[in-house]
Amino acid sequence: MNGAPPYLKTDRLEPGTTLRPRTSFFLRPSDYRVTDGDTIAVLAPPGEDGRREQIFAIRVPNINAPEKVYKREDDQVLERLGYTLNSGHPGTRATEAAKKCLAGRALYIEPVTDKDGLNTDRHGRLIGGLTVSGSPGRSFDCTNAFDFERHMVTEGHANLMRGKELPHGVPLLIDRLARMILEVRRVDAFRGGMAARSDLPARSPDIEDPVVF
Repeated sequence: MNGAPPYLKTDRLEPGTTLRPRTSFFLRPSDYRVTDGDTIAVLAPPGEDGRREQIFAIRVPNINAPEKVYKREDDQVLERLGYTLNSGHPGTRATEAAKKCLAGRALYIEPVTDKDGLNTDRHGRLIGGLTVSGSPGRSFDCTNAFDFERHMVTEGHANLMRGKELPHGVPLLIDRLARMILEVRRVDAFRGGMAARSDLPARSPDIEDPVVF
């Protein structure tokens, strides 16, 4: 991997696209939402009506969380009347736990390719491991970053799939990421200094190259 992985540029992707990243990338907290306890949706920029459509979904590879309860039209009426529905359902608890875990945090996504070279499931969701930023913020913070799947299993909101293992290399991954990001910042500082003495453009400290598909 040359340099630090890029942040996914969602404004370059169309909702419903069949393209999926094949290399690792970062995802800003404003560019995704939690779908349930083991899946997130990558979001397109807001449309004219303010809505954000799903570009594609990301499913973690090693755990299963209980299915959330999908709302019916009459459920919305009851909620407006002050009734709390399905709050104790395992799927609801898992979804809320995932939202709390990821709230306002950037993610590092590692696509997982199977023996046939595929990195999607039968629903077209990208299969990818999620490493969570160590603190809320627009950019990924390597300090205290952690594995999403291990967190959900440890907290009792998901189960490990049969024949699967939780990632063991997160500390090594974070160390590698931290070194790559530090190197990019050093290069940026050098380029910034050169730009002050020439016409060379300084590179932004945020890595915004497009993801390779």
